[in-house]
Amino acid sequence: MRGRVILSEENIPQETLLLLPQSTASRYRAIVFREVTDKKTKQRTLSLAAVRPNDTEIQELVDFLQTHNNVTVELYETPSDEVDAQLARYLSEIPVNGMSPQSASNIVTGK
Repeated sequence: MRGRVILSEENIPQETLLLLPQSTASRYRAIVFREVTDKKTKQRTLSLAAVRPNDTEIQELVDFLQTHNNVTVELYETPSDEVDAQLARYLSEIPVNGMSPQSASNIVTGK
């Protein structure tokens, strides 16, 4: 774990939020809040905030994301109310390219 983050202090683009499907974000109480691609290596890094980052389920999610999506995941802890506020955004966001947030959100998990 890299530390603690207050999600309301981060500028989280809709596209980044939607990298993790709403159902997965809700189940794991986790939010992708940053995506960076290294210009030299082209390696993608996702910053993931979770209420309980040391839980086995979160570790399994991180392993899945890294293995199936060729990304590095940096894990942070965040308060539960911060996750709740971001989960509410899934329902209020403007559609992406004509898709609802729910259907556009399958980028990371491939579902």
